[in-house]
Amino acid sequence: MRLVIIFMLTLNTVWCQEKRTVNKSEVEAIKSQVRVKMGSLLELYNNLLTSTSDEREQFIKNQTLFTFEARAFLDDDVVIENDFAINDIELPENANKKVKVYLSDLAENYGEKDNGERPNEGKRITFSSLNLSQLQLPTPQDSLNIKAYFTTNYAGKATNGFLFKQAERVAIFQIDRVKNKWKVYIKAINFYKRYSDYDYSRNVVIKEDNIKLSIQDTYSAHEYKIVCMNPILKAFIWGGFYGLLSDGSNDNERKILIQPALLEIGSFSDEGLALICQDTGEWGYINYEGKVVIPCQYVRAKPFLKGKATVQLGMELFSIDVNGKRIK
Repeated sequence: MRLVIIFMLTLNTVWCQEKRTVNKSEVEAIKSQVRVKMGSLLELYNNLLTSTSDEREQFIKNQTLFTFEARAFLDDDVVIENDFAINDIELPENANKKVKVYLSDLAENYGEKDNGERPNEGKRITFSSLNLSQLQLPTPQDSLNIKAYFTTNYAGKATNGFLFKQAERVAIFQIDRVKNKWKVYIKAINFYKRYSDYDYSRNVVIKEDNIKLSIQDTYSAHEYKIVCMNPILKAFIWGGFYGLLSDGSNDNERKILIQPALLEIGSFSDEGLALICQDTGEWGYINYEGKVVIPCQYVRAKPFLKGKATVQLGMELFSIDVNGKRIK
């Protein structure tokens, strides 16, 4: 009975807290970034499985270093609830570890030996059942939070006999607004617990908005970056997403080529192609008209140079031509 009273008081306190208003397009921008960060986390796991000790050190550093734009974790003090197990029995002496210790243990126990052996060749970690919570605001003083629920799957054994514990996990993200962009970082990774992971989304009011913009809307309110000089094309930001604007010499030539729905639009190359990143985190290429001419399917991609570009599909790196065909 006492636990029920405490729980109800907690709900009442949360219900009475100040609410924060966020536009619907901003919510989608935040969730897109969370998915990208989860992709970075998965890539990190798999890099640690097949890397040398020097490479592992750099991988870990890049994910935690404060000044590194692509880092996945909030800082070095992020705690991960350890998912190593032997015969599905948790190891209580290793219950919680700071991110660098956890990743270092993962690399040492599961990664490539420095003598060149590859015990994990052909094996990959996967995330299944990836679902995102509503936006959450535990208290008015906190940053916004969002939770990603997932399961880590890996069939192999570590060199010391450890296995990954197959259980639903939750990555808790901290969300802060920096100028006109949202920044999201992992602040903890735990096993999912029904009561402690209660959804506090009622503290955030999602305001409906219309992201289909007119030229006047675009020019009056938003930042740009010039991505092409001839023709003059500008990438603009609305609610955390990029759109593409054609800025001709007269009003008849001015038009929005792409409504704001992309995570990134790069500069156009001499080949007349620009990199774009969809909200799924996949990369492709557009032409001057804003049309996708090489599908968004790559986990990584570089701009075209001298008729070719380097892309990554799954774990495979290769080059493509301007038609998207693989160069042998």
